[in-house]
Amino acid sequence: MTSVDLPPEASSRPIPLHRLGRDADGRVVLRERAGPVRFEFTYLGQTVHGEIEDSETHSRLRLRAELGRIPYSAESKDWRQNVLALVESANEALAGAVRTTPDQRIVAVYDDELMSPMTGAMMIGAITHFLLRIRPYLELILMIAPRVRRTRKAFTFPKRAA
Repeated sequence: MTSVDLPPEASSRPIPLHRLGRDADGRVVLRERAGPVRFEFTYLGQTVHGEIEDSETHSRLRLRAELGRIPYSAESKDWRQNVLALVESANEALAGAVRTTPDQRIVAVYDDELMSPMTGAMMIGAITHFLLRIRPYLELILMIAPRVRRTRKAFTFPKRAA
């Protein structure tokens, strides 16, 4: 899709991402959209879930990738300690971007407000910056942490407290 395909009023300024949609034939169209835009992509073999809230007043980008799980002590006490040490180191170096969930899964998260309206270039820039920062830790975690069994259940971001 190029600016030539868009209505004249949209071709001279950035298009807020919440205004983009897809028609029945899969073409990108300009429309009104209620609610956040959700997407996913694969990075280093891991599915990254994303969500964009974009409005006239604010834009927020959230990313979440499940990297593995903390091994049980019964599997190997040393293995568990090594994985926990790596997660702790990554968490400190990346200001909380890598953490564990209550069910012992390791996740990388990004949650930040961006300038409004959010453009595609801003979104790609923020995602790339995040992925480049976590990559060294992500590669180590993927080498030593046990994998999580994949489920078909769609991921949704938790609601933010008002």
